[in-house]
Parts: sequence; C-alpha cells; structure tokens
Amino acid sequence: MIDLNVQGTLLLEGSLSANGKPAIISGGGGGGGGSIHVRAGTFAGTGSLFANGGNGLVTGGGGGGGRIAIHCDTNAFTGTTSAAGGGGFNWGGAGSVFSEVNGQPPLIVLDNQGHSGAWSKMPVSGAYDVVVTGGAVLLQMPPAAPSQTFRSLLIGSNSFYCPPTSYYGQVFLTVTATR
Repeated sequence: MIDLNVQGTLLLEGSLSANGKPAIISGGGGGGGGSIHVRAGTFAGTGSLFANGGNGLVTGGGGGGGRIAIHCDTNAFTGTTSAAGGGGFNWGGAGSVFSEVNGQPPLIVLDNQGHSGAWSKMPVSGAYDVVVTGGAVLLQMPPAAPSQTFRSLLIGSNSFYCPPTSYYGQVFLTVTATR
C-alpha cells in the first residue's frame, strides 16, 4: 500500500506503482493490484499512478485491478491513472479509481483498458458519479434496500452494469435526464 498525505502541493512527475506480480509457474494466476491513497491540498503533475493486476501464466487468470483513491482540495493532475485487471487465460476484473475534489461530487471509474474481465464487485450507492468503461463489468452488491441511486452513471461501449437482480428477483431502472 502506498499512502501519501501532503498538506500543501503534491507534484507527481514520475510514477507510483502498486501493481500485482505476474505468475511464476505455469497455470498460476497473477497477483491482485495493490492500493494507492493520495491526500493533498493540491494534486498536480503529469506522472502516473498504477494499481494493475498481474498477468497469469498459460492457463492462469489475471489478477484483479487494485484501488486508487485521490482526495484533494484542487486537482491539477493531468497524468495517467490505471487499475486494470491483468491478462491471462481470463482477464482479471477492473479495479477502481476514486477521486474526491473539494466541493465536487466524488467520481468512481472502473476501466479495464479494453479487456473483458471478471466482475468488479462494489457496494456503492449514493451521490457518486460512476463510469464503467474499457470492458469493465460492475456487479452492484445489494444494499439494505433494493433501490440504487447514483448522481450519474456512464456505461461505456463493451462494458456492463449488473444490478443485484439475484437478490431481489427484479430490477426497475429509472432514468432522470436534465439539460
């Protein structure tokens, strides 16, 4: 785990990696991505944050992507973040990139970099903006009640959102659009 707590400005021009390790034997699965937690007054730079899953070997599956969380007052970071699942006989599921900038709704992104992988389970419901893209599959875990509320939900091409149908038997989708 990488945990950075900077009261002033964190300028990232290099890379921080919490990637899972690749398998070392035939048929072995890749290691899951780790976690990176950034807290800063201002987060800036053009560097990279990686928490990708490791690759499986031959018939082994890829490790799941890890977690990246960014909490800051000002976000001037224009670099790369990636928490994708690793490759293998089956790709690992996408991890998540969570960002919370003071005064804005939190954003959660699941992006598997174009690879269909295992489901990514997430017990999220609330005033979040959620993006599911790049082949990611979000399996919504059941909350205390069968309704789900997001501030916004964007499902990209070849990506999926799976509500907790097996727990409640049916799903009602209500879409509210604003201009």
